[in-house]
Amino acid sequence: MDIRVKTLAAPPFNLPSNITDLLANEQAAANVLTVNSIQNPLQKMAVREAFAWSLRNLWIFYVVISALCVVATVFIKKRVLTREHVETKTGVRINPESPPLP
Repeated sequence: MDIRVKTLAAPPFNLPSNITDLLANEQAAANVLTVNSIQNPLQKMAVREAFAWSLRNLWIFYVVISALCVVATVFIKKRVLTREHVETKTGVRINPESPPLP
């Protein structure tokens, strides 16, 4: 959205700085309803298209990540877990004079 805010502030849209400040940085997702307060239909459509463009890019990114995860599942090997239990002693000796743990 940061890329598009610069375009929205310039002609032909000329969005006021108070609205572009709300749409910049990480605040864009929190200020989605700001679009409804814009009176000029050209500006309103430009902001909606900027949001759509941003969401499209996120959607493409997450689809690619999901596809990579699906491909990665091909390389998961089947492993049979054993029923044998091995006890492991961990920790720090409380008494320094006590013998070391085996």
